[in-house]
Amino acid sequence: MTRIREKAGMRLVATAIGVVLVAGCDDGGNPGGPTADDPPPAFATAASCGVCHPQQLAEWEASRHAYSSADPVMHALAEIAGPAIAEA
Repeated sequence: MTRIREKAGMRLVATAIGVVLVAGCDDGGNPGGPTADDPPPAFATAASCGVCHPQQLAEWEASRHAYSSADPVMHALAEIAGPAIAEA
């Protein structure tokens, strides 16, 4: 049972890191970076990141990580963690 929890925890951490990295790819056309007046960033798509990072996109698309967004467990964890992440 502990091993299952460890795997679930690792998946949650990996997903959170992935979301942060992917969201950071799209600066909304502001090369100076976000300011306090900017609206919250929209979630960048893999395709939008692939414009500047085609090799990384190809590697990611061939990985199991690319399919993690289809995992119902990850959706449930993201739903639970959403408010906690927003408050941090």
